[in-house]
Amino acid sequence: MGRRTGETEIFTATARREGNFWAITVDGLPRVHSHVWQLNQAEPMIRQAIACNLDVPDFTFNVRVQEK
Repeated sequence: MGRRTGETEIFTATARREGNFWAITVDGLPRVHSHVWQLNQAEPMIRQAIACNLDVPDFTFNVRVQEK
């Protein structure tokens, strides 16, 4: 999860099916999580959660969502 000069940080989010919704967690950020009804909603929701947690704009990093 580290950042090098000139590189954009990439966060990996893991989506797990929990009944009728998807639970989303972020590797390296244990207090950042969300849930969505459809998997295609995961990236914008978790992006907002990361931005709020780190107090940075949501366009300053990338998010990769993986299904588990």
